[in-house]
Amino acid sequence: MAIFVLVLMAITNPTKPEYVSWFKEKAVDNSDGFIAKSVISLLGDPFFESSTRSTNLVFFTVFRSDLGGSDNISVLGLFHNFLPLKMPIGDNQSTTSSATKPLSKPVNSTPKPSEPSSTSVKQTTTHADPLPVMKSGGTVKVIGKEGTFELPLLGVQGLYGFPVNTEPSILPDAKLPDLHFDLPANKADQVAVYWVNAGEGSTSKGNIYLAPKGWIATSAGIGADGSTGLTLVSDVSTKNQQSISIRTDGNCIGCIVTDIGEYFSDLNQWANENFPISSGIHLVDGLNVSRIDDHTIAYSVQQSEGSFETNGVVVERHESRPFFFGKAEIKTQDRELATTVLNIYLQQLTQIRTSN
Repeated sequence: MAIFVLVLMAITNPTKPEYVSWFKEKAVDNSDGFIAKSVISLLGDPFFESSTRSTNLVFFTVFRSDLGGSDNISVLGLFHNFLPLKMPIGDNQSTTSSATKPLSKPVNSTPKPSEPSSTSVKQTTTHADPLPVMKSGGTVKVIGKEGTFELPLLGVQGLYGFPVNTEPSILPDAKLPDLHFDLPANKADQVAVYWVNAGEGSTSKGNIYLAPKGWIATSAGIGADGSTGLTLVSDVSTKNQQSISIRTDGNCIGCIVTDIGEYFSDLNQWANENFPISSGIHLVDGLNVSRIDDHTIAYSVQQSEGSFETNGVVVERHESRPFFFGKAEIKTQDRELATTVLNIYLQQLTQIRTSN
């Protein structure tokens, strides 16, 4: 047997040294013979080492194939080009809770804020990694069933998995149109609008997110495969933090299939058949699921005592291409706020699923 190591670079979230070291160890463990192990070390070391100091997330995909031209190739490891390697909410080993079941119907969202300002948001942190720059952009009008609200607008510096000719602006260069969210009046003062540039220089094109007000971004951007995401935390100075993470998998087929198999028990076998990996695709530990429809679940994750409750929604499309996977997860002590936010992302993710 021979081992082939394919290393692809994608500019997204910072890579953690311990994660890279873990992968190298696994790659070596799964290789056959002295030559294969030596190839991994000789070819892999420069990439493994440099990745621990860069702001790039590295794809390490290891293929195993017979020397005699066999087409029996199995993927030993494939890592998503956007998923943060150390997401604050991503322990996924985390509160006993019943699933927060979103009830709202999908609505069209069209984004008009006040004049953006360039005031930077102050961040006091003990966070080990550089945080994205955030800037206050005044307010943006949000129209909902229970009234019209002026919400704070914050721009978040993004990382991109594709070349950008001009440095992306942190705030939109023009007023955003009015946003339409099904926002309850009693929660309007608890949320803000976060904007992430689409990677097109000074522009008003970007991804719009609704999330708790005053939270701090730890990662944001768009991957080379079109994956998108934003992670915010309530406090970067403590490990026991409230947090929210919203992401879509873009065109990364392996990522989509793997994620579907991890959250939808009835599609786990389908995922393993369509994207077989040596370790197999397994359901998330401690996952408590409430089925909304054939393509959507609400869930909670079993967590340790004293941790904040974790709830989320997941939307998928697998029956025809392009496949789709989108997820919003929030960890907070405020269950009403969690339900409000997840309802809104249920609407948005469902619209994306049905529009492609």
